[in-house]
Formats: sequence, structure tokens, C-alpha cells
Amino acid sequence: MDPEYASYYTKEVAVILICECQTSDEEMQKVVLKVVKQCAATKDVTAQSIKQDILPDFFKSFWVRRMALVRRNYHQVIETTAEPALKAGVFEILERIVNQLKDKIEPYRKMLMETITNVVATLGVSDIHECLEVHLV
Repeated sequence: MDPEYASYYTKEVAVILICECQTSDEEMQKVVLKVVKQCAATKDVTAQSIKQDILPDFFKSFWVRRMALVRRNYHQVIETTAEPALKAGVFEILERIVNQLKDKIEPYRKMLMETITNVVATLGVSDIHECLEVHLV
């Protein structure tokens, strides 16, 4: 697909995804997670469009305690979070979740740690700033 079209269609799909992220229907959440993963994996979608169009609402809607308690979506949230990290970078993902590691809910902290482990194992820690490194340690 032409890079121009890929970026355009991803922006158009992102508008619909933002609306559907708010749903409480578990099946729709699975579909949204799958589409977010596919959008992030699209070859010609830029890191900038992922950072601006997808990540803010993705983290607002799916990185909540309730998702850690729903086992069906738990692993899909982790896998979907790793996909945008490939383009947006490790720092962009870890910066958004590192402060939540002190949460009271154990399954949520476990989900956070699995995501951090998955992203760091896949991409390494080369673009993590010293401040973020201190938070992680």
C-alpha cells in the first residue's frame, strides 16, 4: 500500500477505534485490540502517527485495572502494547506505564511487568533515558 494511503486510512480507522475503545463489550474490545495491533504493524504507518493518533486513547482505555482482571483480554493487551513499541520506541511505551507499577492491584502490576519484560526483551533498552531507568529500578 502507498505510504500516503496507509497513513490516511490509519487516521480514519483511529477515529472509529477511539469511539469503540470506550465500549464495555468484551468481544468488541478484542476486535479493537486486534485492529490497533494491525494498524501499528502496517508497514507504512509512521511512528509519529502512532504516537499521536493511537497511543493516547489506547492507554486511556485499555490500561486500566479492569483489563488486568479480565483474563481473556489480559494477554491481548500485552501483545497489542508490544506492537506499537516496535515503531514508537521503548521509551514511548514505558514512559506511559512505569508510574503505575506502584498500583495496589496485584494482577495489574503483573500485567505491567509482563509488558515491560516483553517490550524490553524484544527491543532492548537503548532509547530509555536515565530518569526512566531510575524509575524502573
